[in-house]
Amino acid sequence: DHTGMMGNPLYHDEIGKMCFNAAKNWQISWYGGVGDESMYKVKVDPQETPLSSFTLVGIGEFDKNTNDKHPVVVKIETGTNKDYFIGFNRAVGPNAQNVEADNEVTIVQVNGGNGLDYGQSYLKAHLLSDEVYTENNFANTGEPLSIKVNSIDLSTEPATAGINIMFGSDLHECRIDSDCFDDGVYCNGEEICDINVGILGGCVSTGNPCQSGRKCIESTQSCATCDEVKIQLTTDNYAGETSWDIKDSDGIIIRSGSGFSIGYHWEIIPNLEEGVYTFTIYDRYGDGICCGEGA
Repeated sequence: DHTGMMGNPLYHDEIGKMCFNAAKNWQISWYGGVGDESMYKVKVDPQETPLSSFTLVGIGEFDKNTNDKHPVVVKIETGTNKDYFIGFNRAVGPNAQNVEADNEVTIVQVNGGNGLDYGQSYLKAHLLSDEVYTENNFANTGEPLSIKVNSIDLSTEPATAGINIMFGSDLHECRIDSDCFDDGVYCNGEEICDINVGILGGCVSTGNPCQSGRKCIESTQSCATCDEVKIQLTTDNYAGETSWDIKDSDGIIIRSGSGFSIGYHWEIIPNLEEGVYTFTIYDRYGDGICCGEGA
């Protein structure tokens, strides 16, 4: 590995403008902090996020990375202490005298330490624009992980490298829609080729085929009217103190009621999509709805 200082021990103060590799740059506190404590160091878990894209800047131009704040290192989490690290080996300034992979994207793996503690690191690949590196059995999952360099732009300052990371055999490469196979799941929608994500293109599902307000039923491969909820409320003699709301799983209010007159009230909420909801009723005065006050 002659892409940086780690494979080139030099004992001279005036030569050898070489920086550390991506794994060591993750470990040290330069560039904003150690590991994912820094905004310039990004961690991605492909098993949680199968498709991701990043724009990298090189260490040699880190000081010019003030506007967009692109990452210097991307760490690919394996779930073990043997993670992968991606960097852009921009050959300028303090990194101008490498003897390998100038202005290319480099991929390094550590044999331990999780990128935070001691561990040897090994160069896995260095890529030019449109080149791809694939691990066919990523983290012993039996699934492939591919890294593609979409672009390398040396005309800007800082220069940038655009990369895509794609995990899983289901998200296989494609050029046209007919390259993609039906996954057999009706409620995922159709499988199409998305040329914006992936290596050539990535096969992705179009999503729920049902229109808004209708739910997808996998067992019958059909769309049906969403469930409805009926709210029945009998107030006490202080109806103006009573209110209610329904929140979705994100805590967002989707329906509410207030300003009641004394007596019985009801309301139907149609087309409620499947999910977890919370119904809460409030009494502004705080003594509840009860008993001697007419309820």
